[in-house]
Amino acid sequence: MRTLRRGDSGDDVRELQGALKRAGWYFYIVDGNFGFVTETAVKAFQRSSGLVVDGVAGPQTLGALGLDESVPSTPSAAEPTGNRKIISLHIGLNQVDPSQYGGWDGKLNGCENDARTMVGIAEAEGFDEIHTMFTRQATSSAVLGFIGEAAQRLKPGDLFVCTYAGHGGQLPNLNAQDDPEESGSDSTWVLWNEQLRDDLLWESWLKFAPGTNIVIISDSCHSGSVARLYLNDTSSRSYQSRASEYQKIAATTKKSFYTDLTFSRPGPASYPY
Repeated sequence: MRTLRRGDSGDDVRELQGALKRAGWYFYIVDGNFGFVTETAVKAFQRSSGLVVDGVAGPQTLGALGLDESVPSTPSAAEPTGNRKIISLHIGLNQVDPSQYGGWDGKLNGCENDARTMVGIAEAEGFDEIHTMFTRQATSSAVLGFIGEAAQRLKPGDLFVCTYAGHGGQLPNLNAQDDPEESGSDSTWVLWNEQLRDDLLWESWLKFAPGTNIVIISDSCHSGSVARLYLNDTSSRSYQSRASEYQKIAATTKKSFYTDLTFSRPGPASYPY
């Protein structure tokens, strides 16, 4: 197989994406297009394997993935390809409404800029629709309404990306009998007018047709539990092992994402994130 890098496309890229998915580093559609998402997955795999981290799938990376010239290049029949639609929503709050939070304004300096960075990534990747909600626009009804509309419009194989930058909180769990929380609390996004519980977010994700791809990036406190993984038999050793594995993958991917940005971010150059 030839060396592959960002900008390449075709069956070889599909095979690379399939190998990365089997290895646990690629979670999106096998579409044969080597873009930012595939490059990030390659870098994360290279870092975990002790290889040079350059985002290029050369002989060493392909060999570590079990791909070489003797492996035929065939598209994956299990994954939809082509004609997919990608819609994204990028939320950033630099403060909240003090009248709804007992006088606390939750002032932050860079969350709107973080959301604009996500917009830049979406534009670079050629998303079909890119939407934003900044500070006052980011009410619970607006966020849930937009997600519900996207769920109606997207079909299996399409992609919905939702990013959030702002405060994260916790509230007492109101549904402990049906949805026991390890912490005893619901995790939240702290929106302009109120905290949005993870239970309501999960109800929104479940409105999407089976087979629709959903990517959630939450840059907030309690980000791991606000978009937690639902797995059956949470007391089993298998659950604990899988949950630990996914947490490690998420941490590595998040670190490589911020390290490997290739375009200028808005805001002061000294701002760390």
